[in-house]
Amino acid sequence: MNLSSKELRYFKHRCHGGKSTPAHLLDCILGSLMLLIFLFFLLRYLGAPIRGAALLSICLCASIILFCTVYRRYRLERFISAETERLRNTLTLEALTLLPDKDYQKICRTLFLKRYPAHTPISVYRGIYFKEEALFCYAFHNHPQIPVGIRQMLSLYRKLQKLNASSCCLITPSSYVDDARAFSERLGIHFTLLGQKELLHHARASLPTIDTQKLHQALQEEMRQYYAKNSLKHTAFAPNKYRAYLTCAFFLICWYFLFRLSPFYPIAAGLCCLFAAFSYHAARKQRFKEESSDASPTDGK
Repeated sequence: MNLSSKELRYFKHRCHGGKSTPAHLLDCILGSLMLLIFLFFLLRYLGAPIRGAALLSICLCASIILFCTVYRRYRLERFISAETERLRNTLTLEALTLLPDKDYQKICRTLFLKRYPAHTPISVYRGIYFKEEALFCYAFHNHPQIPVGIRQMLSLYRKLQKLNASSCCLITPSSYVDDARAFSERLGIHFTLLGQKELLHHARASLPTIDTQKLHQALQEEMRQYYAKNSLKHTAFAPNKYRAYLTCAFFLICWYFLFRLSPFYPIAAGLCCLFAAFSYHAARKQRFKEESSDASPTDGK
């Protein structure tokens, strides 16, 4: 996959922990100077003359910097390879989600038959049931970003009660929320929870390969969301910052009433309260979105 300069800069930005190029360059310069000074004084402590300690510390520092440069390039290549594979898996999972329900169930049925080839199942409740083993296999058709929640597990438990099943095998192109996993352990039925890894391994042969153009389109969309998320507006009004703004406003007001200093303190406190209101609104919006995604599953019948 050939990357453009913008895409390569995006991967470097993420691989280096979100640091900008000037900040990364400043870290390298300061780190090199500190290393050089440390090596010089270490060699002087070991008895080397001034000129020899200076030359040897410069050579050692250059060697260490060269090794770090080669390692960082290797690390960046591995990071790009892993991120490309992650994008490919994401597109494959989305392709599975967009399949008609009949085709998706056919792929999952093949996976279940491959996993349990001993007996012949019957189709019931949009799944398959192995009567001899009292095993029910079911495939959730969730979007990869909508995990399987408690409501879907409860709906499935009612089906298991009607079938009198003692074990259940589940698969989903998304994930399972922690509460749903804990709930399945409390039901007294042995659950086998299969996820994205097993589904991807089986479904790759049944789906068309993801071409380079689709990878670039997905990468461009991810870049747009990443830079929008890390913008100044999004960072200032983050959902988890309203308590910090209120605390800052409280101390500003207390400082003003105790020492009667500049009137800019209550103005700054008012701005902190305004930012806290925006941040609290973002927190409520995010909480409502999470509750809606769990209360309205795509497949809970």
